[in-house]
Amino acid sequence: MDTSTQAVSKKAGPRQRGFLWDLTGEKGAVLRSGRIEAVTLRAAKAKLRRMYPDFPFERFRIRQEPRQWLGSRVTEEQLVGFLRQFSTMARAGIPVLERLDALLETEIPPALRSLLLDLRKSLNEGQSLSQAFAAYPQYFSTQELAMLRVGELGGAMDEILAQIATYREKTQMLNRKIRSALLYPAVIVFVMVAVITIILLYVIPVFAHLFHSFGAQLPLVTRIAIAISYFVKDHVLALFGLPALALVLGIRAYRRSSAVRWTVDRLLLRIPVFGPLLLKGGTSRTLRTLGLLYESGVPIHDALLTLQRVSGNALLDDAVARAAKSVNEGSTIAAAWRGTRIPRLAQQYVRIGEASGTLGEMAAKAADYYAQEVEETVARLSTLLEPFILVFLGIVVGGLLIAMYTPIFEMGSVVTHGG
Repeated sequence: MDTSTQAVSKKAGPRQRGFLWDLTGEKGAVLRSGRIEAVTLRAAKAKLRRMYPDFPFERFRIRQEPRQWLGSRVTEEQLVGFLRQFSTMARAGIPVLERLDALLETEIPPALRSLLLDLRKSLNEGQSLSQAFAAYPQYFSTQELAMLRVGELGGAMDEILAQIATYREKTQMLNRKIRSALLYPAVIVFVMVAVITIILLYVIPVFAHLFHSFGAQLPLVTRIAIAISYFVKDHVLALFGLPALALVLGIRAYRRSSAVRWTVDRLLLRIPVFGPLLLKGGTSRTLRTLGLLYESGVPIHDALLTLQRVSGNALLDDAVARAAKSVNEGSTIAAAWRGTRIPRLAQQYVRIGEASGTLGEMAAKAADYYAQEVEETVARLSTLLEPFILVFLGIVVGGLLIAMYTPIFEMGSVVTHGG
C-alpha cells in the first residue's frame, strides 16, 4: 500500500511550466530565443546556464510563458503572415531552421511563438517540414500537407509555400465576405427581436395596467397586443429556451449525421439570395484548391480525394467524390459533374482545362470568377435587404405603439367632448 502511494507520487511529480528566453547582444538586440520547461523560474535559469555555459548569463532574459486560455490559438492572419515570410526566406536560400530562428527573434504573439518553437523542435529531431506541420491539423489542411510533400520531393518548397500563402489569403478574403453577408441580416434580425421583446415584456404591461385601472372597453388591436404581451411574459423561457436548445441539437446532428448535413445543405442552397451566394463561394473554394493542387504537382486523383469537405456543402463534396471515382475509372471530372450542383459555367471551365492540359489555370480562372461574383453579391445584399428589414421593423414596432396609444387618444377625445 505504502509502495504504490510512493510510486504514484513519484510518477506525478511537480508540474513543469514553460519559460521563454532571449539572448541579447551588447547593444540589447535579440540574437537568439527559445523555450524551456522547468518547475520554477530559478530551475529554468539553472537549466539555461547548463545549456549555454559559454555565454554571459546577464545577457539572458527569461520570463514565464503566458498562459494559453481556452480559445487562444494562432489566428488565420498570423498563419498567413508566417507562411508569407517563411516562403520569402526560402526563396532567398535560407535554411529552414535559420528561418524559424529569424522569425522567433521578432515580436510575435505567444501562440504563434509556441507553434514555431514546436516546429523547430520537430525539425531538430529529424522530421521533414510536412511531418512537422502534420502534427497541427487545426492549422494546416490535408491539401496543404499534400502540396508540401510534393514540394519536398521536387525541391520547390519556396514556390509551394508562396502558393499556400496566396491561397490562404484569397480563401480568407472570400470567407470574410460570405460571413459579412450572412452576419449583417443576422445582426439586424437580432436587434429587431430584442426591441420587440423589450416592448412586449416591459412597455405594454405598463400600459395594460393603466388601461385596466380605467375599466374602459379597449379596442380589439389593443386587446390583441396585451394578450400577446402576457403570453410572451408567461412563456418567455420556453419561447427563447426551446429554439436555443433546438439550434444546439441541430448543429450537433449536422456535424454527426451525413443525412442531416445533406438535407440542411440542400435546403440552404434553395434559400433566395443566400443560396446562390453559398453555392458560388463553395464552388470558388473547390476550384481554387483543385487548381492549386494540380499546379503543385499533386496527382489529380489524390487531389480530388483531399478536396472533400473543402466547399463547406455536402452536395458539392458529393460532386468532388464522384469526380474522384470517375477519374479513377479513366473518365473526366467534367463528365462526373454533369447533373450535380456544380454550376455549368464551372463545368465548362474544367472541361476546357482537361481537354487543353491547362486544368490548373482554368480552375483558378473559374475560382476568381466566382469569387468576384460573391463580392458583387455581397455589395448588393445590404442595399437590397436594408429597406425590407427596416419596413418590417417599422410595421411591427409601429403597430404595437399604435395599439397602445389608440385608447389614450380615444380617452382624450372623450374628455374633450365631455368638456
